[in-house]
Amino acid sequence: MNKKMSLEVVKIVESFKKRKFPKSLMMLGLSPNFTHQQFEEVMCFERSDELRKLAHKEWEEEQNPEYDHDNWRWYLSYAQMGNECNEHYKYMVNKRNGCI
Repeated sequence: MNKKMSLEVVKIVESFKKRKFPKSLMMLGLSPNFTHQQFEEVMCFERSDELRKLAHKEWEEEQNPEYDHDNWRWYLSYAQMGNECNEHYKYMVNKRNGCI
């Protein structure tokens, strides 16, 4: 087995090490190792216009191809959405918790 990493892989790993956890996700109460279930739970609450604008800005900053397989971009795309999607998340959380 070849234990040497290609230069491309090393660059990707280094770029991830330099990245900061998105502030908008932190403001939602999430931390870097959050689960999808935790995300669904915080998405049940209304998000301010300022938080949604910040999430959009951070989402735009995640558009480099090197982040194509990074889940923060996907979560940021939902955090920037209007609060009308909250009902969907409330339904999902209630269904998972056996309330429906």
